[in-house]
Amino acid sequence: MPARTLRICLTVATFALIASTAGAIERENGRRERPRSTGYYPRPIAEGIARTPKRLGVFEIYNSAAIPTGTINHLGDIDFHNAYWPININADDVYKSSYTLGITLGIVRMGHWYNSMGFQYSHLRIKDTIYIPRSNEAIVFDYPDYPKPHFNQYELRFNSNYQFYDLETVGWTPYLGLGLGVGMISQTLDYYDTKTELNVGVAMNFGAEFKIWQDPNGRNMVALASQNSWEFAGSGYRPKYLTIGAALRIYTRM
Repeated sequence: MPARTLRICLTVATFALIASTAGAIERENGRRERPRSTGYYPRPIAEGIARTPKRLGVFEIYNSAAIPTGTINHLGDIDFHNAYWPININADDVYKSSYTLGITLGIVRMGHWYNSMGFQYSHLRIKDTIYIPRSNEAIVFDYPDYPKPHFNQYELRFNSNYQFYDLETVGWTPYLGLGLGVGMISQTLDYYDTKTELNVGVAMNFGAEFKIWQDPNGRNMVALASQNSWEFAGSGYRPKYLTIGAALRIYTRM
């Protein structure tokens, strides 16, 4: 074979080999850069889907028996003295047992934390005779010479309770929490101007709750609860009540 022809054949073979190698490299790079399938949804959309925490709105009405506890040093305009010295008197020697009524709106978060705000009314029942300790004195309300004033407590209540179980799934739960009452006592007497005194109280809430109904789609439910609290601190002459009662709570998913 002539040398010229041999050189031409070698040149053509070299170019063919270079072209084949370049094509193989390009195809391999294409396979490496191709994105892998992540399922039906593209990755950005799938990663953006997040589950929001469960929240339940609550409407509540309640009624409780109220037992006075603690001590007080005055009743409206009447200061308690023993031989001209101020003195504290047990609240149950001044007040009779009474009742409270309330209405509340709240939210349960994460299945356990129940935070609420509402209005509460308490009727204060005063005894006809208040005996002053360690003395022979007493305050006697005797109509018409010394008529007994009427006292009523109006307040806003803020509560934060922890429900130990998820009521929606378990069906019942005990609870424990704290409550803050901010309000006033009104003192009324025939032919006299009404007088008011601002006060605050702090209470421990406790009890249990039982689910009695839930709709088929699980968005609404009704529960009965024991509505109990013990007010361990307060200002003024508001009675520190131990309340024992019942509440009807209506839950709806938000």
